[in-house]
Amino acid sequence: MKLRCSTPDAYGVLYMELQAGEYADSVPMEDDMLVVDVDAHGRTLGVEILDVAGFLERVRCHGGAFEIPDHVDLAASPEPAAGSHGGDTLIDSEHP
Repeated sequence: MKLRCSTPDAYGVLYMELQAGEYADSVPMEDDMLVVDVDAHGRTLGVEILDVAGFLERVRCHGGAFEIPDHVDLAASPEPAAGSHGGDTLIDSEHP
């Protein structure tokens, strides 16, 4: 898999393209700190980190690891409320 990253912009936003595909939806996760772009089948196409510094601090506080889902079940995930991540946690605190 080829990973393409944009340089964080003036607002601290970083986009990582994980695979090519036709964009269908964006799913906010990790307390709206991340947005996962998916295709119509829920396959992860890319991840936008909205606050790079804050996200890296959160990862550091949770053992330095995080997981990006390769698939999001769009049918099973109700629209998350503002400020919510819909129950998805990308930071993996089980791995130091």
